[in-house]
Amino acid sequence: MPIFEYRCQDCDKVAEYLEGRSAKGVHACPACGSKRTRRIFSTFAPQSGSQGDRPSGKGCFPQCGQGRCPAGE
Repeated sequence: MPIFEYRCQDCDKVAEYLEGRSAKGVHACPACGSKRTRRIFSTFAPQSGSQGDRPSGKGCFPQCGQGRCPAGE
């Protein structure tokens, strides 16, 4: 079952919920209680191996070759 992120339209808090793809997605915000939440696009970045296993030099972002990769943060 996937994890979806929802952002509250009142307080801007983001919360994660484990739910099926066909779920209605109606959730109360854990911070303010508002039911005005909207599913947002979230990225999934699995990490495996150690820091030394990551490629260096060329990467998906210009910063990757400078010793800091935004995808790994």
